[in-house]
Amino acid sequence: MVMYNCSNSIFIDAVNNGFPLVDKSGFIKALWELNEKVCLITRPRRFGKTMNLGMLDAYLNLGYKEEGKEWFKGMEIENHEDMRRLRNAFPVIRMSFSDLRTGSTESFMNGLKTITSEIYKNFKEQGAFDDAPEYD
Repeated sequence: MVMYNCSNSIFIDAVNNGFPLVDKSGFIKALWELNEKVCLITRPRRFGKTMNLGMLDAYLNLGYKEEGKEWFKGMEIENHEDMRRLRNAFPVIRMSFSDLRTGSTESFMNGLKTITSEIYKNFKEQGAFDDAPEYD
């Protein structure tokens, strides 16, 4: 059986539960200012990739518009007035393959199909596809 969690966010859990975390919110501004279409982020294990991506998701994701207002209070990113217009302003698709460690290609593909179906369902419920054309 493949286990997965599409809504996994270490950053949001840390902020909501008052866990200590290092303020790396300046990463959001630095990444935005690169103005690249694709960015490859490589770091060794345990260097904060998941935390940084969770933070980026929490800052940009339209789905967190209400609760996301509080998450960045007192952090560096709040000192940049020009970045506030980006907070919770975009539909964000976030996928993690970390829970798809399986023994076969077939099992991996089934897990991937489940994850993409959940993402589609969540976006459809939010009305993200209301203007999209229908495909067979």
